[in-house]
Amino acid sequence: MTKEQRVDEIDDYCLYLEQLTDLITKQAHQKYKIKIVGFSQGTATVSRWILKTKYKIETLILWGGRIAFDFNFSLYKQKHSETINYVVFGTEDEFYSQEDIQSYRKELSNFKAEWISYFGGHTINTKTLKLFVCLHCINTHRHHMLLLYP
Repeated sequence: MTKEQRVDEIDDYCLYLEQLTDLITKQAHQKYKIKIVGFSQGTATVSRWILKTKYKIETLILWGGRIAFDFNFSLYKQKHSETINYVVFGTEDEFYSQEDIQSYRKELSNFKAEWISYFGGHTINTKTLKLFVCLHCINTHRHHMLLLYP
C-alpha cells in the first residue's frame, strides 16, 4: 500500500473482499455462517473490511497480527455485536514478543475477544485452526464458510 494512495487502496481491497464474499455466498448453503481469519498483515485488512461489509460475521479470528490502527471500535460494536472474536498468537512468534502481545492485549482491553496462544511461530498452526473449525461445528451444528484473508 502506498502512502500517497492509501485511502483509495483501502477502498479497493475492501471492495474486492466484498465482491469475493458475494461470489462465495451465492454458491454457499442457504444457512451459511461466515467466519473470517485474518493472518499477519491480513488482520488489518479484515478489520477494515469488516466495518464496511453488509454481511453478518459469526466469527472473527485475528491471527498473528494487529488490528488496523484506525479501527473504529464503536462502529464495530454497533455492526457486529454478536460476532465471536478471537486473537491468536504463537508463543514463538518472530514478529511479536510476549511483551508486545501483552501490551497489545491491554490496548484491546475494550474489545471483547478470547485470546488463544499455541506453541509455535508466525504461522497458521494447523492443529489450532482445526480446533476452531471442530469446536464451532460441534457447538452450533450449522453450515460454515471459513474465509482466509492473508
